[in-house]
Amino acid sequence: MLLKEELEQLPESVRDALIECGRTAIYQPGEWLPGPASGFIGVRFIEDGDVSVFAVPHGKGIELRRCGKGEFIGVRSMFSPDSHPSIIWLAEDEVSCLEFSQSDVMQLMQHPDGFALRQILERAARERDYAILMALHPLFRMLPEEESQQLLAAGRPIALLPNETLMQHKTENDMLYLISRGRVEVTKEGVFLAEQEMGDVIGEISVLDEQRASTANVVARGWCEVLAFPGSLIRELCDRNTGFKDELDHLREGRS
Repeated sequence: MLLKEELEQLPESVRDALIECGRTAIYQPGEWLPGPASGFIGVRFIEDGDVSVFAVPHGKGIELRRCGKGEFIGVRSMFSPDSHPSIIWLAEDEVSCLEFSQSDVMQLMQHPDGFALRQILERAARERDYAILMALHPLFRMLPEEESQQLLAAGRPIALLPNETLMQHKTENDMLYLISRGRVEVTKEGVFLAEQEMGDVIGEISVLDEQRASTANVVARGWCEVLAFPGSLIRELCDRNTGFKDELDHLREGRS
């Protein structure tokens, strides 16, 4: 279900109060929409026009997608204005949107019926985080939009406590993991191999191996979260998409 459709299911009192908070803003073609760096923190609903969404990892802008009429932008940055990579938006033509400031939205969440609003927006923010990390990784960039969305829908977030084991050497693993928060340490027979952090992919060796056995220990270093994708779907995508399979093989060969 789209975010707009979810919000339309809110109790009428909350939905009406949210609409009343909206302020109309117009942006011209080629104009950057104000974000956290310029003082605006909040959510925008695009009433008309198209907006290009860019991620800025390490100071370099990478176009992720376009958003148009009926879509929301800024949900992720509203909850985490200092999150990385940061996101910026560019008006591709004249854009009309409703802007909802962070303070107004947060206040609505304290409404007696506001818990449903908080659940919807927090879930949307997490999904945007996952989608951005996938769009930035060379592996997932090999997938067309439809297959990328299929994989994202199948992903299961797993929260890890400090020092909790995600994968154990020689035990079964049939999941590909995208680190969405924190970092993990990879060791084998007591020997340090690598440290992987947010945005990295792990588990590709066992997913592609017939034995489905992990070749190393992977342990969370501090609080950590990963998005787990079923190995069966990863192999199915490999069969359908040569570029995806080649990139996954390249990733595996670099760690073997």
